Amino acid sequence: MNALHTFPQSHMTRPISVPSFATLSLLLLGFTGCSGTSTDDTSGGDDTSGGDDTSGGDDTSGGDDTSTPVVASFQGVGAGPAGSGSTAWAVSADGSFVVGSSSGDDGTEGFLWSEAEGMSLLGDLAGGTHRSIAFGVSADGSVVIGQGQFGDDSTDSQAVRWTPETGGPQAIDFLPGGDSSVAQAVSGDGSIVIGTSGSADRGYQGFRWTEAGGVQGLGGLIEGGSSFASAISSDGSTIAGTVTTAAGGEAAYWTEGAGWVAIGALEGASPHVNPGATNVSSDGTTIAGNSSSTEATLAEAFVWTAETGMQALGFLMDGHVVSTVTGISGDGQTITGVSGTLTGSQHSYIWDATHGMRDLEEVLVEVHGLDLSGWTMGNVLDISTDGHTIVGSGVRNGVLEGWVARIPAE
Repeated sequence: MNALHTFPQSHMTRPISVPSFATLSLLLLGFTGCSGTSTDDTSGGDDTSGGDDTSGGDDTSGGDDTSTPVVASFQGVGAGPAGSGSTAWAVSADGSFVVGSSSGDDGTEGFLWSEAEGMSLLGDLAGGTHRSIAFGVSADGSVVIGQGQFGDDSTDSQAVRWTPETGGPQAIDFLPGGDSSVAQAVSGDGSIVIGTSGSADRGYQGFRWTEAGGVQGLGGLIEGGSSFASAISSDGSTIAGTVTTAAGGEAAYWTEGAGWVAIGALEGASPHVNPGATNVSSDGTTIAGNSSSTEATLAEAFVWTAETGMQALGFLMDGHVVSTVTGISGDGQTITGVSGTLTGSQHSYIWDATHGMRDLEEVLVEVHGLDLSGWTMGNVLDISTDGHTIVGSGVRNGVLEGWVARIPAE
């Protein structure tokens, strides 16, 4: 099978190489999160891909928790021990934990961050180039998932899981015939991990892993057709991703009872061009992602429910021709992503049905009164289940650094 870095990036949420926003056509704007060099290189560039809302196991309530007032704030997670750069890929359900990657003199390493403990590096698989990336975290921060490298070649990558018990990254088996994989997201309680692996019979195939059952291929919709798993609902019942169909690639969701169910693409979509579900709400009923469309030859953000069907979210401003989804709140009411041109102009956005698509930096500064002096905003990569914590990566003092923004309900 082909290694993960050669996955058709139009179908991947987090490919090993994270392209710049100018080449968003190569990614399902997700592998995550993108706009820089590669996910291994957190020293520069931004990321526009799409992280999954389910990357940080969510509680299933969604919506706002008004029991504890949320005070608006914005802070960096640090540039890593070597000061070379960091990216915040995902956030836990209540915003207490952030995971990502930090670059240093000896390579790139996944981290777990909290305001109380700061950044803790998570280690890497034995052997090969020092490289690991954390892409998701359970609700209580006890389980982190992502990818490690077991050899010197960039294709030698494998889905991993970190827990206090493992003391380091635990490799998740490949599907039969596979030799490269990535873990994309984890259920709220940390018991179910999903991702994509090389596969002898399908090229690439989404998988579901549990400690009791091991790795399980999710199959596809047509014989030999690929599937890609990108996000999982908090209770683990619904997986969002992309499948190959007779018509091309389509956004889809998977459940144990129904298997893969295709939900299509936006009107005017070109076959195989950036169709895919990248995020899912806590109860699995709201799905968001990206698709080519009449308005976008590469990708336009969408939100889908069974009742409304697939709705295009449009673009942040005139002249933008690409928009992507990087996060969704637990209740499915708030979506984050990136909108821009193909030649460099890009803006992080926040969307809800009441306000539509708004510039995230303007919302943070003008609505919530935050001071972002010294920062270049970069790209938003995830939003917490409760909708109060948003994470991403930007530039401060010339170095890429992950950031955390907390906002109360408007």
